[in-house]
Amino acid sequence: IRHCILLTALAFAGCSVARAQEMNETARSFDLGYHFTKGDQFEIKQHSQQDSYITVDGVESRTTNGQDGVLQLTVDTVTGNQATLSASFREIMLQSSNRDQHISVNTTTDDQSTYNRLFKAMTGKTFTMVLQQNGTVKSVSGLNAIFDQMIAAVPEVKADERATLKHFLESQFGPEAIKFGLSFVLPSYPARSVQVGHVKIRKLAGVD
Repeated sequence: IRHCILLTALAFAGCSVARAQEMNETARSFDLGYHFTKGDQFEIKQHSQQDSYITVDGVESRTTNGQDGVLQLTVDTVTGNQATLSASFREIMLQSSNRDQHISVNTTTDDQSTYNRLFKAMTGKTFTMVLQQNGTVKSVSGLNAIFDQMIAAVPEVKADERATLKHFLESQFGPEAIKFGLSFVLPSYPARSVQVGHVKIRKLAGVD
């Protein structure tokens, strides 16, 4: 699996999202933010695809990488302006192909290939996210132990290759990768009240 598979291009499904609070009819201003309640459950459906082309000696070669999956979230506690959530992947589907190689992962199947067993070992495993009321993912924790369990699920991977495999998992599914991916779908809201007619410009780091 190539390193350009990213947790990006996410889309909400069945989620109770942000709402306007404390509407002031006179000043026509209001506060924006996520309103969480303990026990709330929702899902993030994710989809991404990246195609790259290279031409050598007049021969064009295409590399395709894609990812689909479902991330389930449950609100455990709400403290002040942030919520702690339990998160787990319900399903993961990956595609990586070029002229000489094709790798496919679909954790909803019983395929016993190395990569399928690797990522199937990630599904249903719970990690923790802290999400602030303004939509910022403050922290993601608990993934390191999951990565160890994933690698243990594929004992045929040689000992000297396991460190490389773990580094790949950390770079593509680790805390920073998940926070970066969620930044595409979770709207971020200002800390101060806004008024009708205000304009907000949002820029994503790392995106041209």
